[in-house]
Amino acid sequence: MVRPQGVIAPFVNDDMQVALERLGHRVLLLDTAKIDIDFEQRGMKCWDDIITSIREFKADFSLCYGVAGAIIFEGKHEGANHLFRELGIHLFPFFFDDPVFTLGLLPELQWPKDELIFIWDKGHIERMKENGYQNLYHIPLGTNEEKFKPLKKPHSRFKHPMSFVGSVMSPDEIVEPVKQADVILQSIFETVIRRRLQFPEQAVHEIIADVTCHLPKEDWQRWSTFVGTKNYWAFVDRLYKLINAIWREQIVTSLALNEVPIQVYGNEAWKAMQVDYQGSLDYHQQLPRLYSSCPLHLNLSAPQLFKAVNNRVFDVLACGSMVLSDWREELGDYLEPGKEVLVFHSVEEAVEMAKEWQGREEELRKISQNGREVVLSQHTWKHRMKEAIGVIEKEL
Repeated sequence: MVRPQGVIAPFVNDDMQVALERLGHRVLLLDTAKIDIDFEQRGMKCWDDIITSIREFKADFSLCYGVAGAIIFEGKHEGANHLFRELGIHLFPFFFDDPVFTLGLLPELQWPKDELIFIWDKGHIERMKENGYQNLYHIPLGTNEEKFKPLKKPHSRFKHPMSFVGSVMSPDEIVEPVKQADVILQSIFETVIRRRLQFPEQAVHEIIADVTCHLPKEDWQRWSTFVGTKNYWAFVDRLYKLINAIWREQIVTSLALNEVPIQVYGNEAWKAMQVDYQGSLDYHQQLPRLYSSCPLHLNLSAPQLFKAVNNRVFDVLACGSMVLSDWREELGDYLEPGKEVLVFHSVEEAVEMAKEWQGREEELRKISQNGREVVLSQHTWKHRMKEAIGVIEKEL
């Protein structure tokens, strides 16, 4: 497996690895963070040891989170050639974030369109097909039930009525480059942001298409030319980041201003907002303690998720606590709203439901047990990896 870098991705990769090992598979881990450090110190010589270890391991195939497995031989080959392709090893990626966006942002990868790709969000499958990728298989996220489980005694530091975990970027930092862009792009950017916040369940690419189809002819031609460039994907990246930041701030500050006690964990950008900021957390050590100790947790989906459920929903329920989540279509495929999970569709409904469940820990714990039973029986990483291996074995 190829361990990616990032905030959450490395830990999700670790959970996948543990699940594979529990299923009886041998796993060789290639950590991209360590490879980067080794490359800085030794240059191209670092690849000799990596290649030797892979050959000696005799891997049947390689798995990776997103494009982490497309390790480019810097300065040695053209962009399309990466480590596993050179060694004749099949590489199977699992895409959580928008795969069309990711592959568009990195066209030099030239990912083969006939190879198997796992998609964690059903909402991306049709768009991937429209872009020529046909061998797609849907597998949702899951939980590591050995890490995320109830505590015998709640941790006093995390005994909050309600919590939220997630980082935000400063809106000014995101928007500044857009201010230097073409006025047409600025207008589209602002319109898409307004529409997405008004309709939080609509996919960003659908809003972009709807907004731009009404452009005057000259503006449409300028936009069409822009879409064909790599800068378009940087533009979409900023849309995603700003929507995520505004959505999180809107919900969390609305709860706080409506006297809903909610403690917030994440990066220091929260310090500038009207929230009860508690600092950052270690994903595998402190996060399970928070989830187990606090009876109700707010879940806010990133805009890159069109229909999917993120791992927080499964992790919290596995810990025996309840989730109050913004609605995503796949949520209804796995859990029953009101009986196994709590959902909302707007800022107003989030505030209303949070107020309704204040101080009702015993009831929250009771319904969370329903959700926990479903998660443990169907939605652990062992379930996901067993299914993935079955698909791969047919592919090979």
